[in-house]
Amino acid sequence: MAKFAANTLKAKKAAIMLDFNSPYSRGLTEFFEASFKKLGGEIVDKQSYTQGDRDYKGQLTAIRSKNPDVIYVPGYYGEVGVIAKQAKQLDIKAPMLGGDGWDSTQLWDLGGDAFGKYVDEEQLARGLGGFSLGLGLGAHVIERNAFGQAWPNTVQRL
Repeated sequence: MAKFAANTLKAKKAAIMLDFNSPYSRGLTEFFEASFKKLGGEIVDKQSYTQGDRDYKGQLTAIRSKNPDVIYVPGYYGEVGVIAKQAKQLDIKAPMLGGDGWDSTQLWDLGGDAFGKYVDEEQLARGLGGFSLGLGLGAHVIERNAFGQAWPNTVQRL
């Protein structure tokens, strides 16, 4: 995902919003952070939350003030959908990126029209779809399929 952020989205600055109590979220954060920095990117802010939280506006306001090019949210769909919706309410335009924890049709129910799409056709052509997807703030919906069987590798707003 760091490579996609840096090379495809041309992101130079990233913010991270992680579930502090989740080993899954912390592990993906460590890998993204190291990889993004290695590619010349800068982590401008890192905010945390706990699974089950419902108000993320404080963290998102702090992130917005740093003006990141992308926001990496390695969490699960239950929180990510709400985070995306609140980010849109705060007029945050930076695309959100995440992993396979986003893979649930409930993500779309929770996030509503906060999600858009971007299909990384090169990744699809190489058969690398699934398990890494990113969603940006927009108004389009992507195909829903458990564990990314036919999902694009990454998604971003149009």
